[in-house]
Amino acid sequence: MVLGATAGKALPGPSFRVTQVRGTVLEEEVHGRPERLAPTVRPPPGPRLRSSRGHPQRCCGRTTGRRRTEGRSRTWKSRRKPLGNGYDRHMPLTFTLDPAITPELRDGILDLWTDVTNAGGAVGFVPPVTRDEIRPGLVRQFASMVEERSRLLVGHDEEGRVAATAFLTSNGHPLMTHWIWLYTVMVHPRHQGKGHGRDLLAAAERAARTLDGVEAIRLACRGGLGLERFYASCGYKEVGRVPGAIRVAPGDDRDDVIMLLPLT
Repeated sequence: MVLGATAGKALPGPSFRVTQVRGTVLEEEVHGRPERLAPTVRPPPGPRLRSSRGHPQRCCGRTTGRRRTEGRSRTWKSRRKPLGNGYDRHMPLTFTLDPAITPELRDGILDLWTDVTNAGGAVGFVPPVTRDEIRPGLVRQFASMVEERSRLLVGHDEEGRVAATAFLTSNGHPLMTHWIWLYTVMVHPRHQGKGHGRDLLAAAERAARTLDGVEAIRLACRGGLGLERFYASCGYKEVGRVPGAIRVAPGDDRDDVIMLLPLT
């Protein structure tokens, strides 16, 4: 089983960069003049994901710095209970909420998403895929971030490589702002079986608890892979199932399974 759950539309574009100014995603026209930049997204009105005032960003362990201010990321390491010999045989991941979007992070997420998909993970695509096929979906996620509709949680391994991600995303319905979606939940295949999936979900839960008015996390996963059993073991419960809603291939339809984690 390869951990994965995702949804969302794609924003087309061959290449891109994201500024540090909220509300603007820039797509770079690569025609020998890399300085030619054109704004493609402006934040529309709607629900935004904001942290509760006065609460530090704490997830899966102690916060490693001061309280979050606008535009700053928070970083922490997951904590594990020691094994019988007193040592954890796997190095924990270092998680960051709201990281700065750099070319290195962008490429790391592209590699992660591609590798998870090609290993059989249910993250919005069917293998085989390439980075170029994944790229528009990642642009769409970045656009949602600068619109303040999504927040990125990323886990790095001890070598500094992107090893896990999840996007905490508000929904657009004005009567449903008290819960959020968890999209693109991924752990790299090389880190499967080490407990990092549980660490990632615990980090996402802690992050969600710092958001104003959020009372539950909701996610969708593809049936037939045992993912619902994994999420249930992490505290989620199945609250809905649409039979055959996901067509992986002709003659291969899978259930769309809705999982919910109450936070109250």
